[in-house]
Amino acid sequence: MATPSELERQLEKRRKEIFSDRLSMSIGEIEGLYDRQELDIHPKFQRVLRWTGEQKTKLIESVLLRIPLPPLFVAQDPDGKWDVVDGVQRIGTILEFLGVLKDKENRTLAPLELGSTKLLPALDGRTFENKAKPELALTVAQRLDFRRSRLDLNIILKESDVSARYELFERLNTGGSLASPQEVRNCVLVWIDETFFDWMSSLTQVADFQECVQLTERLEAEQYRAELLLRFLALRTADDSVLKPMRDLGEFLNDENRRLPTDKTFKRQEAEKVFRKTFELLSHALGADSFRRYDAGRKEFRGSFLVSAFEAVACGVAHNVQAWQKTANPSEKLAASIRKMWAQKAFTDHIGTGATGTNRIKYSVPFGRSFFAP
Repeated sequence: MATPSELERQLEKRRKEIFSDRLSMSIGEIEGLYDRQELDIHPKFQRVLRWTGEQKTKLIESVLLRIPLPPLFVAQDPDGKWDVVDGVQRIGTILEFLGVLKDKENRTLAPLELGSTKLLPALDGRTFENKAKPELALTVAQRLDFRRSRLDLNIILKESDVSARYELFERLNTGGSLASPQEVRNCVLVWIDETFFDWMSSLTQVADFQECVQLTERLEAEQYRAELLLRFLALRTADDSVLKPMRDLGEFLNDENRRLPTDKTFKRQEAEKVFRKTFELLSHALGADSFRRYDAGRKEFRGSFLVSAFEAVACGVAHNVQAWQKTANPSEKLAASIRKMWAQKAFTDHIGTGATGTNRIKYSVPFGRSFFAP
């Protein structure tokens, strides 16, 4: 256990990494910053984290009713411009309502049309301005009042450690109802390296991967396929020195999500080649049954996708992918190996009810590497 002096040393060190300030700004001032390109809300975030029309309407209703909103968090870049760390959807919704929000191609989106609410049913069909149908627009007084409404901002100054914004974004968003853990990681990845984000997005669309990994609509919407890809990339080469000390799987994936795009030793082309070949082999062997439980009594695969099977099978085949490529009749042999896996206590004893992801991975990944050596 760390001594009190050690805790004080750590606190002092970490506090020196974050410099912050607080401001209160009107919506009109924020609109001006956005118009001058001094405020970046990352158009890709709008795709990754998308609010419903009802959520957007409720936010505008809150501003009109002068209900205080939670503070926004922005990070100052070396040029003094602001990156939105927390509040992308709130600022994006407000700018969309004002009719100034732009997409990735710098095209202005159609102004937000509000829906009805319990407190303000007359909002239904309203827009900020409407020259064609003035009766559906806010009045001049209402527009002025809206633009003069103030929002609180917490600013991470440019002198702060660059990783502070990523840490803060993860802490503010992870566990919330509006974003899944992988949606948060995707946003962080856009910040760090947009090309890496695009590369990972393209891999999630690989046909063999789609065929083998059959997910529910909810999991697809929560970007779980991207999380599985991240698991594959992170666990494929992780040895015992990484697996055994692991305390929290979510934190491990957060760290890997930040490490991979900045790690000069990570060979993107090689990783993609292994990924594509692994899922090509699995697609030809069992396809959608690759990660489902095998019932030996009924001699059939049953149930839905299992992440425990994904960790053992995908990482195991990837570890031995060159050997599988040289094997005669790899599809038949790989399919037989996957069926046999479900009779191995070294695997099944660690995937039952109550097994946490962190503890399971310490067994499933090493097991897969050994078991799937052809």
